[in-house]
Amino acid sequence: MEKILNNVVKTMDLSTDNRESSEKLNLTTEIANVDDWKDYKKIRLEAIENDPMAFYVTKESKKRENSKLDEEWKNELEDDNSFTILSKSNDISVGIAQAFIRIEEEGQWHIKSVYLNKNFRGDGYGKEMIDFILSEIKNRGGKTVTLNVMDTQEIARNIYEKFGFKVYSKFDSKNIDGIEYPGGQWMVKNI
Repeated sequence: MEKILNNVVKTMDLSTDNRESSEKLNLTTEIANVDDWKDYKKIRLEAIENDPMAFYVTKESKKRENSKLDEEWKNELEDDNSFTILSKSNDISVGIAQAFIRIEEEGQWHIKSVYLNKNFRGDGYGKEMIDFILSEIKNRGGKTVTLNVMDTQEIARNIYEKFGFKVYSKFDSKNIDGIEYPGGQWMVKNI
């Protein structure tokens, strides 16, 4: 299943040196399959490197992610109780989100690991990703969706609220391996 999100001309560069270049974007979002494991691996490692706090990445978990075998990356995309979406621009992975069944008999799903390359933020692509993943959850019989967002992720929280997510619980900051992770909220939405 593939959905074309936008065709726009935008000035940006996906490399780390941030030189600007003009390119035509053909941003697509699709459900990843086992053949997408290299793209999944690339964007997942980018996400935990660029935004470790959002993913509760510790030194140990980062080391574990970086040392996964190819088969482990593939297996993550073959789970019947979850799915991963990838957003790409001109075959370059720029976004990721994952969903998994929390309580199957109640149709309860959870969204995690939402990440969009910083060069694509602010233009509605994140909203398109959330819309896509919510539609897929609904297509799979989902009735409610939960997610969590940290206090420091105000923009993400605002996006989720626009989609109708409501706070149902809060969590405190915590110290993991000497790193202070911010508190936040658990949110829920009926679909």
